[in-house]
Amino acid sequence: MNTRDRLIGAMIDLVRQKGYDAVRVDDVCAMAGVSKGAFFHYFKSKQEIAEIAADAWRDNSCGLFASQGFVASDDRDASAREKLLRYVDFRIALIEGSSEIYEFCCYAGTLVQEVHETHPELSDRAAQGIVAHVAQLEPICAEALRDAGRDAAEAAALAQYFQTVLQGALLMAKAYRSPSAAVTSLEQFKVQLALLLDGRQAQTEGNPE
Repeated sequence: MNTRDRLIGAMIDLVRQKGYDAVRVDDVCAMAGVSKGAFFHYFKSKQEIAEIAADAWRDNSCGLFASQGFVASDDRDASAREKLLRYVDFRIALIEGSSEIYEFCCYAGTLVQEVHETHPELSDRAAQGIVAHVAQLEPICAEALRDAGRDAAEAAALAQYFQTVLQGALLMAKAYRSPSAAVTSLEQFKVQLALLLDGRQAQTEGNPE
């Protein structure tokens, strides 16, 4: 990993650990193992590296989920419903595979919560990652809804709900200082999602006796 990427990685980890305001350029340099001069060779300020890190987080996160096949509507090895349920399982596995809470926390979500009023440009840049993942989930949500006999027009709302639950689950882990709080939330969400996308249930709702 080159110096620039090490600095970006350090910024992401430190913000997830401490929050944006608490991070100093010296902290980023120390974690990355580089000099302050090296930092300013690549970045003009803490805000600039935070914004560039938000872009990297967006690209890496969307790339990770795409590589797992959860958002591929042309993959016929599994139904859209199965892919979405597996996606929730994958998010649970990421949480359970982390040794520290910050390791599974969302850089974009952390920034948006903290700086949406104090640094609106940075918040908007971070929000792009959340919005991009919502858009990434929307087509497979539409397919799953159609398969279940539901209105595919609800796909945007369902994709957004995924992010609402995920961000809330991460907040619960911080509040309870325990990954299990996030896991419990996502497990409950999976149950609700399975019921929502059960075509037999949708048929019953549409044809009440």
